[in-house]
Amino acid sequence: LPNVGKLIAKLNSIQKKHGGVLFLSENVVFKDFDDISQCYGKLEPIRLDAKDFSPCKRSRFYWCNIPVDTEKYTNVASQVSVDYDGILDPGSGLLERLVYDCDEHFTVKTVKANTFLASLSKIDDDRMLKCSTGDCGRTNIKLEHYSVGERERMMGFPPSYVSEPLQNLFNEITTCAILQPETSADGKTYRDFMDKRFWHLRKKLKLQHYPKALEPYFEIGIATPIENKQKLAFFTEEQYSKHLIGMGFSICVVEALLEGLVDLFAK
Repeated sequence: LPNVGKLIAKLNSIQKKHGGVLFLSENVVFKDFDDISQCYGKLEPIRLDAKDFSPCKRSRFYWCNIPVDTEKYTNVASQVSVDYDGILDPGSGLLERLVYDCDEHFTVKTVKANTFLASLSKIDDDRMLKCSTGDCGRTNIKLEHYSVGERERMMGFPPSYVSEPLQNLFNEITTCAILQPETSADGKTYRDFMDKRFWHLRKKLKLQHYPKALEPYFEIGIATPIENKQKLAFFTEEQYSKHLIGMGFSICVVEALLEGLVDLFAK
C-alpha cells in the first residue's frame, strides 16, 4: 500500500500541474480495495483475466480513466479450445489437456496455463508443469516446467523480449566483471572490461556462484538491490527471466484496455 500511495500522490501532482493525464494502474485481486478506489477519486477497479484473451490465466484489478467497454471485456468466459501451435515448444503439450484427452467423456476441453508467478519458490512449482506429447496411458511421460520462451509467447511478448536482454546482462557480469578481471595477468579490474553502463551493477548487485558442468563451470545468481529483505532471493539467468515475466502485464489485456485511446484521440 505505501508504494500505491506514492503512485497516487504522483498522479495527483501531475494532474494538478498538467490536467487531463490518462493513467492505467494494475494490482493483484484483493478484497479491501475501497481505500485505494477512494484515492483514485472513487474509481472502481476493472477486473480482467488474461484467460479470456490469451492461453494463460492472470486475474488482475485495473484502475484507469481511459474509456473501457466493460460489458465487452468483463466476465467473458472463453468457450473455445486454445490453439497452442506456435505457443509451446516442439514436442510439448499441456498436462491438463493430456488428462482430459485420456477420458472419453472429454474429447474437447478449454485449458489455460496457470498464472505465471514471480517469487523464486513459485516460478517453477507444480502449477507450471507441461508434458511431452506421447500417447495417453504411457508411464514414461516426461514432465517439465514451462520454458522462458513459452511464457513470453503466452503473455504476448515478442520473441526473446525478456530472455535476450537478460542473457546479455548475465554474460556481461560473468565475463567482464568476474572472469576477465580474475584471470588478468596485469591487474586489470572490471572497469577495464565491463561496459560503463553496467559499472553501478558491479557494486550494487549481490551475487552467488553455482557449479555448472560446462564452461566456465559456474553460473551466477543475482539478488537485486530493491529486494530490501533480510534473506535475499538469488536468481539464475533463466530464473530471473521467469521472475520478470511473472511480474509483467499480459499484453493482450493491456491492448484491450488501451483500445479506447483510438476513439479518444480520433475525437
